[in-house]
Amino acid sequence: MEERVKANIEKLKAETQQHLGRNKLILLFLFVFAIIGFYLVINSAPAFTDAEKEKIFRFPNTAEKLGEMSHVISKYTEKYYVYVIFILSYLLILLWTFLLPGAPLLFVLSGALLGFWTSMIMATISLAIGSALSYILIETVGKGIAIRLFPNPISKAYTNVEKHKHNLFFYILSLRVMPFVPKWIMTMSSPIIGVSFNTFLVTAVLGLLPHIFIFVNTGTTLTSISDLGLNRYSILSLAGLAALSLLPTFFTKKTVQDEDKEEDISPKKD
Repeated sequence: MEERVKANIEKLKAETQQHLGRNKLILLFLFVFAIIGFYLVINSAPAFTDAEKEKIFRFPNTAEKLGEMSHVISKYTEKYYVYVIFILSYLLILLWTFLLPGAPLLFVLSGALLGFWTSMIMATISLAIGSALSYILIETVGKGIAIRLFPNPISKAYTNVEKHKHNLFFYILSLRVMPFVPKWIMTMSSPIIGVSFNTFLVTAVLGLLPHIFIFVNTGTTLTSISDLGLNRYSILSLAGLAALSLLPTFFTKKTVQDEDKEEDISPKKD
């Protein structure tokens, strides 16, 4: 199987060689275009007053200063609610489309600013849009670039997909749920190793919902922490979220172990 996977990877490299330079320029252009768009969105933001700027643009080295900063941001969010939702959505879609880090921090921030349900809906829709765009981007112009930059992770993903073709949907879903599996590798590899768009998108959304829930709920929990002191509810909530984040790992490891046992006891053909 490894030889067949290696042959397929080399074949893909050869097929993408002709348009590799053009695809790099297209990808760079799209990224720069997205960054310029984000700059324009930021530049059009309703301005803070001078008094608000004084509280925002300083290091909060005391509980009092942190409280003042939080109060200004909360008031700004209440006043320009739709704009805050839009800019967070734009940034999340940008991060997911180009496989950039930082989404968990935005989940926590949105939970603190927008509340639980608004943040969950916004993050889920942004996830779906960003994941779809990322898949399309890699499928159309990114295959040759990805396979040359990350040949080993993609080859490993290719091999694993071949082994789990009989239960591919649930295998990918279990990897999405696991907290320590790099999601960007899965997203980047999927169009290359033959995962269909529908399977990719559904598993991406369903698999990452628990992660979004944890980070958004953490953000809403942090709003109940006053003067840097933890109340009993905050401690229990954070402990519960930490325990919840470990459950997917336990169940996925158990599933993998069961599959390995089945492979060991299954008769081998000569």
